[in-house]
Amino acid sequence: MQSIYPRSHYFVSIFREYGDDPWILYYLFSNGLPPESEDEFDRGFIHYVVMFDCINCLRYLHWLGVNIDSYDFNGETPCHYAARYGSIQCLMYLVENRCGFRKPSLLGKSAMILTRNYRNGLCYEYLNNVLDDQRERKEKKNNLQK
Repeated sequence: MQSIYPRSHYFVSIFREYGDDPWILYYLFSNGLPPESEDEFDRGFIHYVVMFDCINCLRYLHWLGVNIDSYDFNGETPCHYAARYGSIQCLMYLVENRCGFRKPSLLGKSAMILTRNYRNGLCYEYLNNVLDDQRERKEKKNNLQK
């Protein structure tokens, strides 16, 4: 079976080898590699962390101040990657920390559309519930104002 992950960068081998271990990131950053490092497609550590569903590494990067709404060359945020690769824990963390899951990429696809296209049912249900909650809050707020 062919891997769904890109092979273009050494970030892939880091997360494939060490998984969800923030100590490897600490080691890399303490030896001079900046947390905002990107590959040739403008994907940073945060995109790869989300791709491999490494929630502890995501928390560590967010704690370091890495932008959770950073874009790659297609205009996709980490939220798009979480939706595409079915990384439900990372998707939940990103949404809770106000990562824009409604923002379309340069290709015009939002995270919601990607969950449907890649048949990630759990991610789709989660985003659908978030949207429903937001609609209900908006309706309550409008009713209170009347």
